Amino acid sequence: TLSLFKGKSCIITPGVIEQGKNFQENNFELGKYISKIDTIILVGINDKHPLYQGIKENRIDLAKVYFFKKFKDAFLFAKLKKFDNILIANDKENLSIN
Repeated sequence: TLSLFKGKSCIITPGVIEQGKNFQENNFELGKYISKIDTIILVGINDKHPLYQGIKENRIDLAKVYFFKKFKDAFLFAKLKKFDNILIANDKENLSIN
């Protein structure tokens, strides 16, 4: 986990994409779990998504939760912010930073 690493950390994720009937619950729980990471970058979702709702339930400071439409933009943002650790949590097959 990122808690084992020193320095500023961020996660880039669209949440769990394919979960069928467990989609809402799994994304909500994932949001609660990642809420303690320094900065959270969400890709392709909005503030109505269950992942964000889970984050919101546990996180006091929502100012370090960012939304991007494209992974490429999210990744460039993370690189510009010079995080010490970047976790890319993604289950989409087509991941491109080009």
